[in-house]
Amino acid sequence: MSTRNQYSDLRYPLGVVGLIIVSFFLRAGIRRIIDGIVADSVSWVPLFGTVGQTVLIYSWAVSLFAFVLVPIVAFWLGMRYGQRSG
Repeated sequence: MSTRNQYSDLRYPLGVVGLIIVSFFLRAGIRRIIDGIVADSVSWVPLFGTVGQTVLIYSWAVSLFAFVLVPIVAFWLGMRYGQRSG
C-alpha cells in the first residue's frame, strides 16, 4: 500500500476527530460567551429579547450542533470510510 493511500484513508477518521474537537470548543466557548452576556460585558454578541432568551438560543444552537449534526456527519464519514476500505 502506498503512502498516499494510507494518508487518504486517515482523512475520514481525522474528520470525525475534528468534529468532536470543534464541538468541544464550541461548548467551552459558549460558556464564556454566556458568562459575558450575563455579566453584561459582551457587547458584540447579538441579543434576542431578554438575556434568558439569548442564552437559550445560543445554548440550543450549540447543542444542536453537538448532539445532532456531529453524529449525523460522523455516521456519514464512517459510511464513506467503510465504502473506501471495503
